[in-house]
Amino acid sequence: MHRLRSILPTLLGVFSILTGCEKSPQRITTQEEFDALRADLKEQIANGDLSEAEAVVAVAEAQKQLKQSKRKKAKKELAPELKALGTDLKDKIAKGEITEEEAAEKWMDAMKKNSKRKAPKETKTEEKK
Repeated sequence: MHRLRSILPTLLGVFSILTGCEKSPQRITTQEEFDALRADLKEQIANGDLSEAEAVVAVAEAQKQLKQSKRKKAKKELAPELKALGTDLKDKIAKGEITEEEAAEKWMDAMKKNSKRKAPKETKTEEKK
């Protein structure tokens, strides 16, 4: 019975979202937005406007969104050597040392080499070590 009490709020919250009884929260993309959401949820619980189960579900969804956002940002960031190459190529074009086509070719070669060098993703068990 104790185990049921511990997961019941989560199950009720998930059910309310799946059935459309609960509006979905805004998209969380930064830690500041996440912290603000948590503070707002605590206030709503204190005022009696929101149940703990609904808050648990909202926080879980926000954590998921924040994690996804961090992953997307990490994928978009260029490696330092690529940033340096880009700056160098722009300088050389400006000085007339190379053409835009030559720079584009060098850039594409570097991008291909960089994508081949990326290490495979670590598994969750490897991350814990």
